[in-house]
Amino acid sequence: THLHEIFTLPLNFTGVSFMRMDIQQAKDKTWHPTWRLVPGRSIDSLAFLAAQRYGLPDRTVARAASLIQEQIGAEERGFSALVAVEGQDG
Repeated sequence: THLHEIFTLPLNFTGVSFMRMDIQQAKDKTWHPTWRLVPGRSIDSLAFLAAQRYGLPDRTVARAASLIQEQIGAEERGFSALVAVEGQDG
């Protein structure tokens, strides 16, 4: 999943393990899937690297990265505002 926020939720499951797809970096610094499921959490996305690797124009990839950064900033500001409001006596 690319829903990385799920790891911040206060979930407590008995008998559940986190698994992720394994990848390896080659000597030429490119990433390659191993197609193996391994223990751990998927906390990174290689979507932009994959987009570049498979020929999306650099301008398109850069724009997408910019939009993601804007979204992350907006979410962080929204969370900060929410915490400030919830912390007020009322």
